[in-house]
Amino acid sequence: GRAGAEVRRDYIKFILSETDLSVHACEYGWCVFQAETARCGGEVAPSPAGRAPSVCLSCVNFAVDARHRDFWVERRRRNADLMAGASALTQAALQEAIDQCDDVLARLLGGDDV
Repeated sequence: GRAGAEVRRDYIKFILSETDLSVHACEYGWCVFQAETARCGGEVAPSPAGRAPSVCLSCVNFAVDARHRDFWVERRRRNADLMAGASALTQAALQEAIDQCDDVLARLLGGDDV
């Protein structure tokens, strides 16, 4: 509820002011950046060259919430649309991306932030 949201907001403000963590937004989620655990290879912020949905999904710094749902729905649709004419190898890569989208969307529908 409203009180819980306020408590979470206050806790986040406290963590960000008392640690070296910083939050970075992108169209598919949030990066609560910590260089030691960044899968993208960033040193002071997420690396634009190393950052991608599949990389971020495997990173402990990554979080996604309902605001990012449209990205994951559209990513799933685009990859599914390409399946019919693709080679077997390409279909495997497309299916991996679709599975990632399905996982994120299932968690969002279940009320769990990723």
